[in-house]
Amino acid sequence: MRSLARPVLASVLLLFMALALHTIASPALGQPTLTESDPSDGAALNERPKLLHLCFSEPVKIENPSDFQFSVITPGGQPLGLQIVFRKAGDCVDVEPGTYTGKTKGDWTFQWLVTSRASGQIGSGTIRFSVTAEPSPSPSPGAAAAPGGKSGGEGPDIAYLALLSMGAVLGAGAVGLVLYVVRQRIGFWLHRPPPREGGGG
Repeated sequence: MRSLARPVLASVLLLFMALALHTIASPALGQPTLTESDPSDGAALNERPKLLHLCFSEPVKIENPSDFQFSVITPGGQPLGLQIVFRKAGDCVDVEPGTYTGKTKGDWTFQWLVTSRASGQIGSGTIRFSVTAEPSPSPSPGAAAAPGGKSGGEGPDIAYLALLSMGAVLGAGAVGLVLYVVRQRIGFWLHRPPPREGGGG
């Protein structure tokens, strides 16, 4: 009986060890999951994020674009163009949404799909966040008032310089005219009449 018990016991121990190893190894070889996200699911933001950041529980495949997929959907249901930049290790990614001029306030959706580098299994998920306000309109160029109440730009400065130049020219002309008149009068009184012939003194 002892000779039979030992092989049975050894088989049970081997089976238990195999199950334990499988349980330990499963998370490492399973589907990639999120360990970090910015914005987080359910976040309420004052403005639309310029960058979405994700980190995964394990490195994912980044060489072939068919192994990953991301999408950002606006409140109106419009998908945006994206610029995707993975960290070299393949465990994190930054997703930059493209230009968008539509309605910003409302519920946004960020969907992701990646493939495990170790096991080839696919992990995916959805992050939903909301933007609570529309962006403030940008001021038109040159509309901001400069110090002293003058509007921005070079127009007022040029006009001011032109007025100064015109005033200087007119002032110089007036001074020249006055000097000319004075010189004429002074020249008339200083010239003595020519002496008479044979006259004395």
